[in-house]
Amino acid sequence: MHRNRAKDTRNLPSDSKLIKLASNQLVDCAGELFNSTPYLCARLSLEEDKDWNASVLATTAAIKSGESVLANPSFYANDLMCDIHYLEKTKSGSWNAFVVKSSTKISDKSKEKAAFQLHTIQSAGLKINGFFFLTINNKYERGDQLDLKKMFRKRDIFAELNAQLPTLKKTVTELRKTLATEKAPDIEIGEYCVSPYSCEFKSNCWKHVPKDSVFNLRRVSRETKFKWWNNGVKTVAQLQGSKFQAGIALSDSQSEEIIDKPHLLEFLRRVNHPILFLDFEGYLPALPPYKGIRPFQIIPFLFAAYRIDSVGSESTFHSFIGDPAKDSRKEFATQLIELCSEIETILVYDPLTEKQVIQGLMRAFPEMKDDLESILHKIVDLAKPITNKHFYLPAMKGLSSMKRVLPAVAPNTNYKNLEVQSGRAASQLYQILCDENHDRDTARELDNLVEYCKMDVYGLVLVYNAIRAAIDDPVNPAIPS
Repeated sequence: MHRNRAKDTRNLPSDSKLIKLASNQLVDCAGELFNSTPYLCARLSLEEDKDWNASVLATTAAIKSGESVLANPSFYANDLMCDIHYLEKTKSGSWNAFVVKSSTKISDKSKEKAAFQLHTIQSAGLKINGFFFLTINNKYERGDQLDLKKMFRKRDIFAELNAQLPTLKKTVTELRKTLATEKAPDIEIGEYCVSPYSCEFKSNCWKHVPKDSVFNLRRVSRETKFKWWNNGVKTVAQLQGSKFQAGIALSDSQSEEIIDKPHLLEFLRRVNHPILFLDFEGYLPALPPYKGIRPFQIIPFLFAAYRIDSVGSESTFHSFIGDPAKDSRKEFATQLIELCSEIETILVYDPLTEKQVIQGLMRAFPEMKDDLESILHKIVDLAKPITNKHFYLPAMKGLSSMKRVLPAVAPNTNYKNLEVQSGRAASQLYQILCDENHDRDTARELDNLVEYCKMDVYGLVLVYNAIRAAIDDPVNPAIPS
């Protein structure tokens, strides 16, 4: 699909690279399931400009030399290319194919990709006897050692993929016709741009979409948005003057500032000094790193907080980040308990993660249960005034996530200058640092993670300030410069 376009029109975002690298660790681990050591045909790359010719040649040579298990083999046939995680030769001389998934289920999209892989490998001349997905058994609990045979579920979907091949071959024929053209097809934007996944050409094809387009509206289906767009209603302003009454009401509700002083005052009465603005970061590894952990169980590794002892006093910053080389959960819990011991109110934005983490720590360290439970009782959700529409600014565009709320209350505050710019990236980065074979500067990356979490709690203080200012409170908490 990349044949007729400039090379600089696609860039794999840094977050995606981190996610892909963490996924590669799971794929490598799955190689231990086979009876013989897999022959590495190509190293999994973070970049899309893979050396396909070298990979295909290495795969061909490995098959000819009699290798029985291939890791990351690549194939080229009839202008089609694909790679796959593993191939294992059967006693009859045919092959079984294996795809490793960092999930518990197999999506339709994964099956579509697998059908393409099957078709390409068969076209390259290999006889495939079975096609397996290795998914995660999230009921598995690790003992002293990791038991991969219990952690992975092996599912054969060969028959299901074969049933998809006739439709796939028709699609390939249509794609060949498209590839034969020198100019990209003149197709209007549509739901296929974002579903089942966002197209990497979207930034090019959507250049004409205005900043205040109807696509920015929330609580409305994608189908409805494209219905408006295709009827010539492209902006929120046009929607407000259109025939679509439901859309008019929705756009009006998202365009009006809401300051519900009685409810905001009621919320603020629950906030007593000393206050702690708190944020956690955790990761959810598919491979349980410690005894008693299940796949995708959240493991905390970082907290950051601003403490304000009294109205108008200076804030102090506190943080903890665990050593990636060991299980730091107990130290995390100990330092958290110490930090919260004298606090009256802990302000957290949508504290689902924080509550899950604390409850997990209570199960892991029952001797700390009472102290950790005390922390739970002190938590107040700073997101409530916003999700309940007691405090709303049009710049939030109908959203209540911190990434939308913070720019609305403090337009000059953003994450763009940070090395880590999202919670997802923070999670994946720390997981990479836990791998003893990583090639990153651990101390530098840990500092980057703390700076990201610090920005999150800084944002909490700014949002709290904005709420107090909205009710004309003359004294706001001090914040760092």
